[in-house]
Amino acid sequence: MNGGPARRLPATLVRLTGPGQAGSLVFMPDMGGSVFYARALVQEIGGLAGCLGTRLDPALSADLGRLTVPELGRRLAQDIARAGLPQPLHLGGFSFAGYVAFEAARHLDALGLQVETLWLFDSEVLRKVPGFRRWHAPLAETRRALGFTRRNWRVMLGGRPHPEVLHAYEEVPMYLWEHPEGCREIIRGLYRASTEYRPEPWPDPRLLGRTVVLRGVLERRHRGFPDDLGWRQLIPRCDVVDVGGKHLGMMTDPGAVSQVAAAMREGLAAGIGNTMGRTSA
Repeated sequence: MNGGPARRLPATLVRLTGPGQAGSLVFMPDMGGSVFYARALVQEIGGLAGCLGTRLDPALSADLGRLTVPELGRRLAQDIARAGLPQPLHLGGFSFAGYVAFEAARHLDALGLQVETLWLFDSEVLRKVPGFRRWHAPLAETRRALGFTRRNWRVMLGGRPHPEVLHAYEEVPMYLWEHPEGCREIIRGLYRASTEYRPEPWPDPRLLGRTVVLRGVLERRHRGFPDDLGWRQLIPRCDVVDVGGKHLGMMTDPGAVSQVAAAMREGLAAGIGNTMGRTSA
């Protein structure tokens, strides 16, 4: 083991744990610009992989008004590549952060750095894929339209929208008063980026390692979503792991976090064996 000083990380990266045998696991930022969602999970798997978080540095924050999801993924990928992290490399993202993880993996591939495993935590992309038709799931679409109308009928009749409520159709509503004041402008910028996001399929699936979609079954199963939450339209090969609980509890409820951690421990341990085999060869 090299006893020299650790390389200084770019401002967008922060270490959450020490190194691990399974390489490096980098969590992408959520709509608030942080990885707070990963805290409980990191406590369970931190001894296996070296965990890192991403955040918006001043340069990214200054570009919030025009930042897109692919651009955010590209700039984070550049910093990850520059950091020289221990291999193999794994990326993870919950909900919106899953989009960023997908785009970062795409750009890392373009930089010649393959992602061993892409972990997508209840990140539904179905409605964002070009060619999606709402009538494919009429019951789910009816419920969504009714919910949107119930929350926004005053605005739909010509009223002024509440300045602290962000709600675009097909997006989860965000009530800014529920979030720290320092995160609200970040949420505004990334919410806009999410509403405009239209991902493109992975150019060559053979060049991508394993993709694992973990879905919270208490909500997704009954809302017209396919088991992969739409990701197989972008990545033909992906595994699906069902986790008990709802979307917002997947990364905080102890029972759900334990299920997520168990799936990740199994996947990361398998990666250790594959890496050792390649090294021996």
